[in-house]
Amino acid sequence: MNEGLFNDKVGSRGPVACLGLTYPGDDERRAHFLARLRAGLDELDAKLGGIPFTTIADAVDRLRAVRSWPMGDDQQVETLAERMRHGAGHDLLRR
Repeated sequence: MNEGLFNDKVGSRGPVACLGLTYPGDDERRAHFLARLRAGLDELDAKLGGIPFTTIADAVDRLRAVRSWPMGDDQQVETLAERMRHGAGHDLLRR
């Protein structure tokens, strides 16, 4: 049933559609999403990395300022900030 499913070589032989966008091939699709991921990780590190936990309100404000990552509704963001409090002594990314 799925015999050839994982045996295909990486890379496509033509256009690839993904999430409503069309790319010339798999390599271009992969490069596009890796670039978006890198930009999101850079933003996350810039806004949360090296910043010590101070208060839940400050953590919530910083989380809401991150645009590249969906954080959820207000309750979910506050829950995440509360979890960050338990890692106090680390930066907001818990490194």
